[in-house]
Amino acid sequence: KILKILLTWLKELNLLTANSNCIQTFSYDQAIFYLVKKKSCSKFYNMWVVGSKKNQELYINELKSNKPKYILKGGITDFQPLEERYPYIENFIQKEYFLYVETGLWKILKINNN
Repeated sequence: KILKILLTWLKELNLLTANSNCIQTFSYDQAIFYLVKKKSCSKFYNMWVVGSKKNQELYINELKSNKPKYILKGGITDFQPLEERYPYIENFIQKEYFLYVETGLWKILKINNN
């Protein structure tokens, strides 16, 4: 059942990002880039290295300049949730994106068209 959910989600993600050459994530899961055969839209593809408030601001500035249409969020983790670990990024995402699709443990957020 988990495999079926994952395959359905990957199909949806591939359809949404078909015209993009990269994908933006807010997730600990780095395998997603391999699974969808796309590079990261950010130099912060590995969320473990963000850390400081300064780096969170750099991440946010990348989001502001790149304006990715979708952000992939979630996944399976036994670690501190990114929403708690990186509150500045989370606040920005909450203001600028809305929940577009949720499948299992994954959420695909879409940019607000304001």
